Amino acid sequence: MIYARAVDRSQSHLDTLRAMIEGTRSPITRRNLESRLEEAEAEVRLAEQQAATLAEAELLFDGAPVRAQLGIEARFGGQSVQVFQELVAAMTSDLGPRGALAQAPRLLITGVETGSFGFQLSEVPDQLVGTGPSPLKLALDETTRLLHAAADSDETFTERLTGRSGRVLTQLKAFFRVLTEAQATLKVETGQVSLRLDDVDRIKAARDRAEATTIQETQERRVGRLIGLMQQRSQFELREEPEGVVLSGRVASELSLELLTALYNQRVVTTLGRVTTANNTRSRVTWVLRDVQPAEAEPS
Repeated sequence: MIYARAVDRSQSHLDTLRAMIEGTRSPITRRNLESRLEEAEAEVRLAEQQAATLAEAELLFDGAPVRAQLGIEARFGGQSVQVFQELVAAMTSDLGPRGALAQAPRLLITGVETGSFGFQLSEVPDQLVGTGPSPLKLALDETTRLLHAAADSDETFTERLTGRSGRVLTQLKAFFRVLTEAQATLKVETGQVSLRLDDVDRIKAARDRAEATTIQETQERRVGRLIGLMQQRSQFELREEPEGVVLSGRVASELSLELLTALYNQRVVTTLGRVTTANNTRSRVTWVLRDVQPAEAEPS
């Protein structure tokens, strides 16, 4: 992975430079080496910041589509990366900032990996990186956890899928179909999360679990006070009136932060999506805030 490996390279260079400074007896050589020390330290800081904030992963395949260490079937390689990209994009829309899905950042193929055969995927920023994990990095890690949960159990999968949109489940099913139809196995390494599905039967079981799962949404009108708003995680809390029950869940991507901030701690009329995630043995309900208006706007 380019960012993780850049940390190792820059740190190794810095360590070598410091060792040379310690070992030299020449004042001139020492000054020359020390003049390069600040630049080397800056390279380490930048590499560590990029590794901490930007998304990257190794997506490795084995099984029928892979020919020893020579390569991978072109049709499967292109299709699998495309569907995986769409799955991560759907997760980014769920977890990330407000705005259209088409504007979400995308992973680029920045290298290939052999042994098993696969691809190195990385986020390439259009501007300076921030101080925390990017929405795409968070989505990539969560996507890998969801794939792992699908291969684990009904309970684990339902718990991990709860709160996710129907689009995420649709793309997850599509990705598992690509793998099972090609009889491929999968490994994913993001730097934060590792996944190893190296058995075709286990991947088929994960596909069957995903196919047996549904996400259904009905809309309900609720009146209350918007008492909680976590902008970074796109979460809300609503205290209903008159019962006083607190409902919490995800804020839909189409709602603007400006509107939500203006109505914080105000009495509001909301449209909530009641989302039921269910499979053969488990069922869970979560809420999505679809629309919110001042209570004064309520028709009499």
